[in-house]
Amino acid sequence: MSLKPPPLARDQLRDLLLDYLPNLSLAAKSVSNSVYRVEGNIHTWTSGHHPQKGGPESWATASVYHFIHALDRVVAEAVRRELFRYLGSHLPPPTQRKEKKSDFANGFLDSRVKVNGKRLSLKKFLWDSFVEPLWKECDGIAAGRMFSKRTPRSTIFFGPPGTSKTDMSRKIAEFLGWSLLSVDPSHLLRNGMEGIQAEANAIFRMLEQSERIVVLFDEFDELVLERGSPKAETFSRFLTTAMLPKLASIHDRATLVFIIATNNIGDFDLAIRRQGRFDRVIQIMPPTFEAKMTKKNWGSAEINIESKFRQLRVGLTPLIRKQLGDLTYGETDAFASELARLTDKQEAINVLGEFWKKCTLETRVIRAEASKEEGITWAKRCQNEAKHNS
Repeated sequence: MSLKPPPLARDQLRDLLLDYLPNLSLAAKSVSNSVYRVEGNIHTWTSGHHPQKGGPESWATASVYHFIHALDRVVAEAVRRELFRYLGSHLPPPTQRKEKKSDFANGFLDSRVKVNGKRLSLKKFLWDSFVEPLWKECDGIAAGRMFSKRTPRSTIFFGPPGTSKTDMSRKIAEFLGWSLLSVDPSHLLRNGMEGIQAEANAIFRMLEQSERIVVLFDEFDELVLERGSPKAETFSRFLTTAMLPKLASIHDRATLVFIIATNNIGDFDLAIRRQGRFDRVIQIMPPTFEAKMTKKNWGSAEINIESKFRQLRVGLTPLIRKQLGDLTYGETDAFASELARLTDKQEAINVLGEFWKKCTLETRVIRAEASKEEGITWAKRCQNEAKHNS
């Protein structure tokens, strides 16, 4: 005969139990008032059924420890829900973690990342160095455990705009079976400048007590600028200093994953990037030409780009491959919508050339360095910043 778990441990009753947390806390207080302390300051309890024995009982002690653990799980879920409610975010229903490596980042078109001089698959590098260790331990978090110290649980995703850094964060959350929580500066500023410190304290206090969440800090570039940079005003420098211990605190808590997505890794304060706050720093670039060709339904007309080129007799020359490879996902989608209506080979080549000239990687970025401004393309900037990958 199988034994049913006690009510506090039943997932299907958790929604109901959350309404009774005040009552359950009284039960916890009662337990703390009736504790026996034996050798080694070990906490034990008695049922009270045998007052003549006057000592602790193993069954009663085990029951209390079981109750406290189950109550802790209910409180953890209450904190998680309150965090989403406080930030005005939708908390999706829980899902199971994926079972196979092949389930990771399905539908995400792969790119290349340069690490220690080697060009690697982004998805494989992410899996080996970040996702797999989390995946192996994530079920333990729901049981009240923490990630081990060696497990990476924070990263910076950097790269040009439009490279699906947010989408990759979502893919990681989905694979772990956790919820993605996006936090941006508007959450800190909703009570105005004078309330920013109080908001930051409130949000990070809840994050410190939360678990089973992938937190995405998005558009936070101005909050973590290099202190002393001409772009870092007093306000930004203050936030940089304030953010450092808060990030370290949720990292040490080791019950959630957090990610910063940025276009400007070079402007980040070195203290933000150093180990202990972010375990991985990873550049995310546009999908490769080969990855783009695996998708068969591009654009509003859902066309197969490779088949369309074949139909128009456009050869996949090195130039064509480079131009298509440089486009971001969104730019490729827009090009495909335009390509669908074309019937002439040269016109297709010309249209691709025009899209490429205006694509993000070929756009010049204005960067402030000392007192002069130097315009470089995103492609050159990304090449220079690949050194940050780790």
